[in-house]
Amino acid sequence: MIERMRGLWLSLGIIGVVTVVVAGAGAQSKPKSKPKPKPAAAKPSNFPKETRLTKNRDKDLQPAWNADGTKIVFCSDRDGGDYLYIMNADGSNVKKLPRTDSLSDSQPCFTPDGKIVFVSRPVSKDISIMDADGSNRKTLYDFSSTDISPAVSVDGKIAFASDHDKGTQKGYDIYVMDQDG
Repeated sequence: MIERMRGLWLSLGIIGVVTVVVAGAGAQSKPKSKPKPKPAAAKPSNFPKETRLTKNRDKDLQPAWNADGTKIVFCSDRDGGDYLYIMNADGSNVKKLPRTDSLSDSQPCFTPDGKIVFVSRPVSKDISIMDADGSNRKTLYDFSSTDISPAVSVDGKIAFASDHDKGTQKGYDIYVMDQDG
């Protein structure tokens, strides 16, 4: 009965008065429970379930898949300096790839035939390539310039950004080359 009357009172705009009258007439009002705060890191229900593959107190970044999806190459400073690492797609069997004269290796990506193209930094940043096990490492592009952001096409061509034609100007241009340099 009260619910039917409340609807009528609401439409008449006198719900506030009625609430006071009902509360004063001995009706028990339920204490309002505070809504529980949501955790700060709550994810929407449609957020995909992720799987953590590495657990490192330093940084693991720049991951790249191989063509058949079985390996991931990434850059990490977990051993001091930036090295490339390779692991199985499930995060197992993590291996550090060797560096020779390079101060750091970064920005890796796979070629369709399984080689790794990356930026090495002996002095300037150069585009280099090696086998997935770290062997047969060679510099493809070295113009005493900054060469960065390699990307490999499905036919194996390598695109990258370089500032070597800029002289005293700042900025980068995009270049393309074959895997043999």
